[in-house]
Amino acid sequence: MGNQTVYPVVALMSATGMRTQEALGLQWGDIDFENAAIHIQRAVTEEIAWDSHGNKISAKTILGPTKNGSSERKIAVPEGVINLLRQWRETAPLVSKTQFGESDRVFGNSKSPSWTYAGFRSSVNRTLKNSDSGVDSLRLHRLRHTVATMLSNEPDSNVFNIMQLLGHTQIKTAQKYIDNQTKERAEKNRELLGRYLPMVDFVDRKRSIAPKMAPKS
Repeated sequence: MGNQTVYPVVALMSATGMRTQEALGLQWGDIDFENAAIHIQRAVTEEIAWDSHGNKISAKTILGPTKNGSSERKIAVPEGVINLLRQWRETAPLVSKTQFGESDRVFGNSKSPSWTYAGFRSSVNRTLKNSDSGVDSLRLHRLRHTVATMLSNEPDSNVFNIMQLLGHTQIKTAQKYIDNQTKERAEKNRELLGRYLPMVDFVDRKRSIAPKMAPKS
């Protein structure tokens, strides 16, 4: 089941350039199914407690604001992304402890209604090692670079489109994500993504009924 809970998160990130922490922090109320848009306004982060000697005492995952002010954004997404989220909403009860209230996290796993960043990263790499892809690990942040590079090679795209999608305020920052010299590398990344995280059959219509979104209070 690891692949079934990992795939929708990685697929969303590879389609939008969203940070891992932002994807894991999404709530159902952030998804506008009708208008095909996603409001990115929070991210998971780790709160660490230290003793007086600078030693780490404990760490817990909390839901906080996005990386910076510009990171909060509303992005339009292709219908395919909305369909992916609809499929996940339908199959999630079968493979995860995901809940479906407006303030519940979109992505859960088989043990919890939400992911920690470390737990998700470990699950991704474990899925890869157990696959026959020949890839043992994935630097999740590279997905943002891949998305930026692919967009930069589209005829109607420009750096401002990329800035808005990735949540950057500085042109220089966005340009760092664009690998202008090796379009082939971005193409290869996309090909690898499709190879080692193949589409899984999310929907078992004999066993599941898509849960309705909880009404807003």
